[in-house]
Amino acid sequence: MKRQDREFLLLCALRYCLRRRSYAVGWICDLIEATAKKLSTPTLKNILKDLADLHRHYNVNDSIDLAEWAALQQVLAAELQDRES
Repeated sequence: MKRQDREFLLLCALRYCLRRRSYAVGWICDLIEATAKKLSTPTLKNILKDLADLHRHYNVNDSIDLAEWAALQQVLAAELQDRES
């Protein structure tokens, strides 16, 4: 599978999970975190944008997954900062 295909699937999975309370949230966060160093910079930026827009676009005020999303956001932001410095 090509890198861009794999990254597209991760983005789709992330966006699916943003709308749900599911066991899949932890699974997808773990997958994205494990592959963060291999993701392209545009994909990292897209994921970070989706996570930053979490409260605006999705009803997550009562989400049990907020800590998981915040942890992923922190890992990816650090990776992006490392690349850009």
